Amino acid sequence: MLSSHGSMPTAALLLFFSLLAPAATPSRLDQALSSIGPATTIQVTVNPEPTSTLRSVLAPLADLVAKGESTTMGGYNAANRGRASDLGRDGLSAVFGGRDCSEITIGEILLAQGQRRLHAAGRYQIIGITMPMAVRSAGLSGADMFSPENQDRLFLALLKNKRPLVWLYINGLSGNGLGAADAMSREWSSIAYWDGRSYYGGGDRAHVSREEILSELEQTRERMRSHTQHP
Repeated sequence: MLSSHGSMPTAALLLFFSLLAPAATPSRLDQALSSIGPATTIQVTVNPEPTSTLRSVLAPLADLVAKGESTTMGGYNAANRGRASDLGRDGLSAVFGGRDCSEITIGEILLAQGQRRLHAAGRYQIIGITMPMAVRSAGLSGADMFSPENQDRLFLALLKNKRPLVWLYINGLSGNGLGAADAMSREWSSIAYWDGRSYYGGGDRAHVSREEILSELEQTRERMRSHTQHP
């Protein structure tokens, strides 16, 4: 799952308090999201809507992340309250009365995370501290559904805006593959750090080896180069 270490930013707290208000509506969710300023992320200019070709370029990398984070626990419907598998398989259904992720709004996910009924959500196990930034960077709102397509957009937003070392490397704008791998392990605790263990230690385990992530980043870089030359 994504790390929960560190204190919650003030902007995120403001978002959660807004969400907890009884009269919360999608428009208020959007206002709360807009209060999160650009200082919370490093922006890389991108089109927030990935093309189907770009999705196919990134699909193997996304699959590798999911292998360590959620594949055995429901994929896009995976969730936990702070400990791996504490909600069982398809944890979102357990929290939201049996509903599929495509029937749950992003606003509901944010609200549940703010109320601590939910910690990590979806295929990429995005936690409450990270979710507001990812939503805003992806060009989504609280009224949008937490669908597989939108979860993939959130994954793309994390690579581009929260972990730009990854995005720069796979686009051939940096040769720092080791730095890109480190960034991946800082974002997803199931990906091994340079010492072969989870970056966050504790109860988190590395399910994706250092060799696997380095290899996949290099292959993604090659696919991206081919995509750029022959879109």
